[in-house]
Order: sequence, then structure tokens, then C-alpha cells
Amino acid sequence: MAVFRCTFRSATLGARVPFNLILPEDCTSDVPLVVLLHGLSGNQDDWLHYSNIETLLSERKMAALLPDGQKSWFCDMKYGGKYATFIAVELLDYVRNTFPVTKKREKTFAAGLSMGGYGALKLALRWPERFAACGALSGAVDIFARFELGDRHDQGVAIWGEDYLSVIPGSLDDTYHLARQLEEKDLPKPWIYQACGLDDKRLRENHLFREFIKDRGYVYEYFEGPGSHNWDFWNVQIVPTLDFFVRCMEQNNG
Repeated sequence: MAVFRCTFRSATLGARVPFNLILPEDCTSDVPLVVLLHGLSGNQDDWLHYSNIETLLSERKMAALLPDGQKSWFCDMKYGGKYATFIAVELLDYVRNTFPVTKKREKTFAAGLSMGGYGALKLALRWPERFAACGALSGAVDIFARFELGDRHDQGVAIWGEDYLSVIPGSLDDTYHLARQLEEKDLPKPWIYQACGLDDKRLRENHLFREFIKDRGYVYEYFEGPGSHNWDFWNVQIVPTLDFFVRCMEQNNG
């Protein structure tokens, strides 16, 4: 696999920002692409440093785009960068036009861990015409519940403003709201893979989202098993996540 470490002048963010791209060395065109997101304390290098993602992608002949989302929760921030739009639209289009990766929705996916698990789910639900499936590993799948605790006040203000607890519900960052909206629209629903460890502090949050989403017409798989909020769990669960994407691609003739 080839690893491209790039910087990109983003008009959306108004800055030069880094990203990584993992690409099969023998590819020619239309390579399936996973947008792979990091956690709150991480950056675009985490999956390269702490996982065997290169080998897993090589085995499946897939590419991965690894952007840096800072601590934005992959949102369009009120007092900061519009990271959701940057990643799902501007950067994705740039990579599609510059490298031999797919431009097809049926071969484009999003996955991530913790904050990135929420980000992957949110991007796929907000832009279902761009992402065929997503994977949320130990995901903060209920963003309101994360910020309702009050221990991330400064982040909440930066992302949504001073009245963030009244802004989040029903917004484009509310995964519950986005999922309900897709029920009412004539748009394809992304497939969803969700996984959480039995010792993870986000287990109940993941249970609640599982109960919410399972009967709403989504192709959906849920896993929970031994593990906590760490790379031991994420390294195991990225394997069925990628296989879930392969099945999605095959079924949709990607």
C-alpha cells in the first residue's frame, strides 16, 4: 500500500490542512474509499500508528482517506472551521478528482472511533447520497448526551454557540434527527455498523441508539463484546466494519 501524506489548501476552512491517503499500489481507477476518522485526542495519523489498517485495506483492495478533524466533533463549527462540509464535500471531491479512487456512492464509506464514530454516522446520515455505509466504533452516537454532562462546555460553545444545549436537538449534528429525516425523504439510507465494548462507558448510549434505529428501515448490524474504549477493541472491530462495507458494495453492485 502507498501512503500519501498531504497538505491541502481548504477554501472551506480558510487554511492549509493535513490529510493522509492510503492507496493500493497496483490500483488504476475506481478504488473503493473509506473516510476513516480519528477520536477526540487524535489526528490524521492515528489509524496509521495504532492499527494494521494498511494490511486490512490491501486485503480488500480498498483505499482510505484520513483527515484531521481537530476537536471539532466533525461539525460545522460556529466559532471555528466547518469540518463536516470540508470532509464530506470539499476534501472528498478533491481526493476523487486527484487520485484513482471511486466517485460512486456505492463504493464510498465512512468509519471512525469514539468522536470519529459519531462523525462517520453523522456524515453518512447527513450526506446519504455520498456514503453507502458507515461504521461507528465506540461511537458517541448521541451528541446531546455527550454535551449535556457539562464537562465539555468550551467545546460546546465553540461548535454551537453559548446556548448549545438548545441548539443541538433537531440540528444537522443530531444523529437521531438525521435518521428520522431520512425516513421522510426519498433518499437511499446508508447501511450502519455499530460496535461497543462491554466495559465502555458509552455502552448505554449505544444501546439506546440501537433500540432507536433497528426498526427504521436501515440495513443495520450491532456488535458488543469484551472490550473497552481503546485500540485493542478498535483493532478487532475495524475488521468486521470493512467486511460490512464489502457486503454493502457487493449487494449494491458497486
